[in-house]
Order: sequence, then C-alpha cells, then structure tokens
Amino acid sequence: MSIYRSLSGLFALAVFIVAAATPVKGQDLDFKMFPHWALGYVVNAPTQLVGFSGLTFGPHLADWGGYVDVKLTLDSPEGESSFIPSLTPDEARAFGDIRQKDKSIWTTVNVAAVRVVSAGIAVYAGAGYSHEDTYVRYYDDSWERGEFGWYWLKDDAASGDRINLMGGVWIRPMPSVIVQFGGESAPAGVTVGAAFVLPFGR
Repeated sequence: MSIYRSLSGLFALAVFIVAAATPVKGQDLDFKMFPHWALGYVVNAPTQLVGFSGLTFGPHLADWGGYVDVKLTLDSPEGESSFIPSLTPDEARAFGDIRQKDKSIWTTVNVAAVRVVSAGIAVYAGAGYSHEDTYVRYYDDSWERGEFGWYWLKDDAASGDRINLMGGVWIRPMPSVIVQFGGESAPAGVTVGAAFVLPFGR
C-alpha cells in the first residue's frame, strides 16, 4: 500500500499543477504588486510524500511574508500484523534474532519567513519541529516470533524530537499557481510543492 499511496500523492500534485495551468485573462500576479494568499500541497522527498502548506506575502507586508506547512510519512509498521509492541530491540538481540532494516515515520510542522526578491521569485527560510518514530525489522530463524520469522519492533531509544531547518524558493510559472523548491534537514530531503493562489489574493 505504501507505493500506491506515494504514487497517488505525486499524481495528485501533478494534476493540481496541470489543472491550474490555464492563465486567467486580465490577471497580473506580480509578487511585488499584489498580496498573495495561497494553499498548497507539498512533499519532502523521499520520506514525506503527504503535506499541506499555507502562505502569504507581498506588498501588504512590505514584500515579506510567512509560510507554514505540515508533512507526514504514511504506512507505519504499527499497522502491520507482524508488529510486536511488547518486544524491545534489546530483547530481540538477546534472542539472537537478525536485524534486517530500519524505518522512520516522521511528522513535521514548519514555519518560515518569506521575502520577495523580484516580480516572480520569492525565497523562504525557517525551522520546524519533527518527531521521528523509528522501527526495526528482525528475522527469527526459529519462526517462533512474527510472521514466518519476520517482525517489526519500535525502537524508542532511536525515536524522538528533532529540529528541522528548511529553505528554498517560490516561483510563479503560471498566473494561478506558485511552485516551491527547497531542502530540509530532519528528515533530510528535497522539498517540492505547488500552491493555488486564492481568488481574494489576486
């Protein structure tokens, strides 16, 4: 299911951009001439492929503005039948089970300042709070635990809160849509998003 949800999120973002691509006659969405209020869809690839954003900037704030977003990782191992909540990684090691791989589930909230630098470009920089839940997959060759020996555990020692640093750029490729590109530190990834400029912000 994780692959399908990830692809559906990216597909929704692509459809969102295409659907808003038709210019509206008589509109001039110069970043320096009009207040911009927008809502969008944003991802932090490759870890967080679901996210939502809101922002405002323009002359009503002296070419400054603000940006907020929330991003999520879907498909926690806790939803799988092979997840064992009562077992710890230390206990799995004591059994002699083999550690296979790790997986982190992230939830992030960001806040950033936006600065208009030209008619069609605005930059942003900020920080946020990220919570990481880390899971570990083990293999029990005796098949006493898990499904055919495979099972997931939560690693509380490796989980916790993180500070996320982020920044990037907004551009206006079409009248009704602004697009963002940037980067983030926790989780490390590439930010890609598109926001629809609300009618009262045009």
